[in-house]
Parts: sequence; structure tokens; C-alpha cells
Amino acid sequence: MPSISIILPVFNGESYVRDTIDSILGQTFSDFELICVDDGSTDGSLKILESISASDPRVTVLTQKNQGPGAARNKGLDAATGSYVAMLDADDLYSETLLEKLYSKATKIDADIVVTRSSEFEDGTGRNVDAWWTLNVCQIPNKEIFSSLEMRDFIFTAFIGWPWDKLFRRSFIEEHGIRYPVLPNSEDLYFVFLALAKADRIGIVDEPLIRHRIGRSGSVSSSRAKAPLAFYESICLLKNKLREDEAFYSSISWGFLNWAFEYTIWNIETMTDKHAQKNSLMPCFMINCPSWRSRRIRPPFIR
Repeated sequence: MPSISIILPVFNGESYVRDTIDSILGQTFSDFELICVDDGSTDGSLKILESISASDPRVTVLTQKNQGPGAARNKGLDAATGSYVAMLDADDLYSETLLEKLYSKATKIDADIVVTRSSEFEDGTGRNVDAWWTLNVCQIPNKEIFSSLEMRDFIFTAFIGWPWDKLFRRSFIEEHGIRYPVLPNSEDLYFVFLALAKADRIGIVDEPLIRHRIGRSGSVSSSRAKAPLAFYESICLLKNKLREDEAFYSSISWGFLNWAFEYTIWNIETMTDKHAQKNSLMPCFMINCPSWRSRRIRPPFIR
């Protein structure tokens, strides 16, 4: 059984997926399995994956009809055998020491989740962009290991709701039955924030160990206009899941509602399609309906 399972969903990524996999196979830590899930690609992605798998026994290729990254990650999670699980998008890049540093931290503190910092680079030009906000250390307890309840007002704002800067203990994920909802976008915030909220043992590695590609046409993050309310559906799914334990939800609801409101505003402000932007205004009113107002919402936090 490998120490880490890395899950890589791939959809039409022939122009960049080889570079991504090279950054994984070139790690200083080698005790891992790489599970590539081809999500119904129509380009040459699957051939690239199969070629790499044939030359490296650590690489497994699974296929499915196109269902989106959430379903692809779920398929990878079901097949994973490692003690810890990492998930990477097919156009991002690991630094060569990422697995070594995250696994070392995780085993040292017996962590449920370890979070690191990332940087960004522009697609095409490769120009680096500072991303200090990917780990808001001023909201994180100044200790080596901490729980969500030790930062109950900030668990949703100190970290970003994407999975690829985090290492998850697989038994922790399975114990809580955490999987991705099948949504066209924003499926990752449900998985990530549910895991963070449930975690008793969280640690960080405060270094930029991942390079996140930005500005690529066709990426999920650039096509939110096709499903402008998916983010709101994901928020509602997360809220309903957290409310299964009313005492726990009550303890974190202040931070959750502030984050939900801020995240909704961000989605509306950054929606480039004006028609989609108009359609996404509805959650602003729905968040303030009686079913949402379990507590008076204070002004949202500013990163």
C-alpha cells in the first residue's frame, strides 16, 4: 500500500497534462500511486495517459463518460489505497518537494489535513503571480496542530475551497463519507470545507509548493456563466450537511454565514456574462431568508 494516492482528473488536457504528470513523477518522495481519471476526453489525453502508465507502474488510468471533475475525483477516491490522498488539477504543477514536505508534516503531527500555500502563473506567458491570500495565516492558530473548533470563526476564510493544496488522511475522508457532489462547478468547495470543518487535526506548511495555472480558456473556473447558480447549490449542500449536527453547526455558523455571503458577492462581482450575473443575484436575497438567519450576519471578513 503506498503512502499517498494522487488523484488527477483529466478532460481534454493534451497540451499540458504531460507537464503536470512530470511534476508528479519527479517528486523527491516516491512512495505514491497516481490515479489518472480520464473524464471522457475527445482529444489525445487518454493516449498520453496510457503511454505514461505503460512506462511507470505507479500510474493507473481509469476512464469514464464525461461527468465533470467531481465525479472523476470520486472515482479516484474509490480506487485509492494510500494512507493519504492528494488531488491535483491536470493543468497545475507540483514543486519537486511538495509530497515530501506535506507527508512529513502529516505523519509528524498525525494530521487529518495538511494545507500548503500556492503561487499562480499565467497560461501562455508563464509569468508568476503572487498569491499570498491562498493561506491566511493571521486567521490560523499559532500552533503546530489545531482543530476546526479552535478557529471556528475563520475555518471558511483562512483557507481556499480547492483541494489541490491539501493532503487528506484517507481514513478520515472515509470515516465521514466525504465525496464531491456532481455539479458543473463549485463542487470542490463542498468537499474541502466539509473536510476542514470536520477535522480535529490540521497542520500547515507555509511555503508555495504548487503553481496554479490561471487565464486558461476553457477551464472550469472561467466557465461559471454556463451554470451561474452551481456555487449556491454547493453552499446549500454544505450547509445542510453541517446542520446534521445542530450543536456543531451552531458553534461555527457565524463564520459559515459570513463566508457564504462574501463568497456569493464575489461570484456575482466576478461573473463576466451579464445575463448569468443577473441570474446569480437571487442567492443574495435567499441567504437573508428566515431559513438562513440562524444568527444575525455581521459584515463579511475581508481577506
